[in-house]
Formats: sequence, structure tokens, C-alpha cells
Amino acid sequence: MRLRDPSAAAPAAPRPTTWVVLPGLALAPSDYARLAALLAEDDVVPADDVRVLDAWRVPTTGSVDDVRRELGVDGGRIGLVGHAAGGLTAIEWTLRHPGEVAELVLLDPMTPFGGPSPLSPDNQLDRFARGAVPEGAPPAVGRVARRLGHHRGAGAFDDTMPDDEVRARYGDVTRWPGLWGQVSQSWAHERTVGELWAQSPDRLAGLDRAPLLLVGMQALAGTSFLRGQRELARRTGAQVWALPRRAHLFPLVAPELVVQAVRGQRPDGGHRPRFADQEGLPRRIGG
Repeated sequence: MRLRDPSAAAPAAPRPTTWVVLPGLALAPSDYARLAALLAEDDVVPADDVRVLDAWRVPTTGSVDDVRRELGVDGGRIGLVGHAAGGLTAIEWTLRHPGEVAELVLLDPMTPFGGPSPLSPDNQLDRFARGAVPEGAPPAVGRVARRLGHHRGAGAFDDTMPDDEVRARYGDVTRWPGLWGQVSQSWAHERTVGELWAQSPDRLAGLDRAPLLLVGMQALAGTSFLRGQRELARRTGAQVWALPRRAHLFPLVAPELVVQAVRGQRPDGGHRPRFADQEGLPRRIGG
């Protein structure tokens, strides 16, 4: 595959007017409301139509065509934004329907180039985790898990999801096994997309612009994660921005950084990453 030169001038292709946002696991459309609004209001990005998938209805770990139908995509050229597991689905979408995706924006994505995970479906750890969800657990457990998970992923106690939505989505413990199933299935999804990539790596060449890859670097990421991000950048020729002091949920709490990158600007505080190659071990991006 001939990689794009990130330093080359962007082609003068028209920007897509329809943008699609694919969420991370267990996140809701309301979590991306600020990002969607900023894309829709931006003068540089002519987003007349911004659609956010409700992954609680149609999971990103399932069929890409089911996702496309849920979003009402009819084959027109779109801008595709994928966060975490949604980023992996965005890559698959672009590979399977290369004529449909004009721009690809990946935010702390899962990639098909990471190492193996102990959370593969139906292995011993997966079965243990499924069985560890207690029947009849009080709804407050789910609500607290959401708030604490948001704090850890966002780096701040500023979860804007209303209490009634938190109760509806996270307070029903009967939903937990399904959510865990998506988590474990996402690792199998990595292998599926990796196999698809091996068959058709040139399909990303149809993008109007090089992919964008934004990585939040508040905490040290694991070796497998950084190795996967490095491989993703290398194989796609992505323009990469490292975001110091930003945790995994930066698209929720600092969506303006995403829009700045989509405009072609440097996100506030962002810088080009450097990876350590010694013995294949990464250090903190940019560190």
C-alpha cells in the first residue's frame, strides 16, 4: 500500500456534509451531543447533518451493514468519526464500503494491530466476568459505575449525562451481561478487521484526506495499546496528534479538540507523537 505523506498538501476535494459518529462501548448518543453540535456549527466543516449511533440499540461490535441501516446511510460520501471500539468499526466500514467514506477520524481507537487480549469471547476470564454480575444487584451499582467510569476516563467529575438517563441506561442490571458481551466481542472484532485489512489494505486510499488519529495521553498506555496505535498510524499514513493531559474520554469533555483537528488545525495542547522503537517497547507518546 502506498502511504499518504502527512506533510503533503491536502487535496482540494469538497468536505462531506454528512458526518457520522460511532461511540465507544457503553456510551450513549448524548455523550457525543457537544461534539455533534460543534461539527454542525463549524464554519470550516460544512456538516449539515451529524448522526450519532445509539450503540445500545445497534452495537458497534455487530454487523457494519446493520450500523449503516440504523443510521440511514444511503451510499453518499460521509465523514466518519470513531471513538474507541467505534474507531475499529469505522475502519471496518471504510474497508467494506470504500466509496462511501470521504474522511476518517479515529479517537483513541481500538485497532486491528494490537496484541492478543485475555478478554476473548468465551474464554475462562470472560466466563468469570459474566458470572460475576450478581442477579438482583441494586440499580445504584450501575449508576455509580457509570459516574466513576466517566471520572476515570475523562479525568474530571463533569459527567453531563442527566440522572434520569443514567438510571435508565445503567441502573437496569439485566443490561450488564449484554454490555459485557460487547466488551469481550470487541476483541474478536479486532481479529476480524485485521483479517479484512490483510485482504484489502489499499481501500483506505480512496479517502479524500489522510486519516486523522487523536490519542489521549493523560495516563501511561499499555504496550499493546501504543504498539497498535503506532502500527495504525504507519499502515494508514494517518496524521497523528498526541493530546497530553487528556484521558480516554476526551471526545466527551473536550470535543473542540476533535473539531480543531478536523479543520486541519493543531488541537490546543496537541503535538506530533514520537514512539520508542527500542526492543519494540513504547514510551509515553511525545515523551
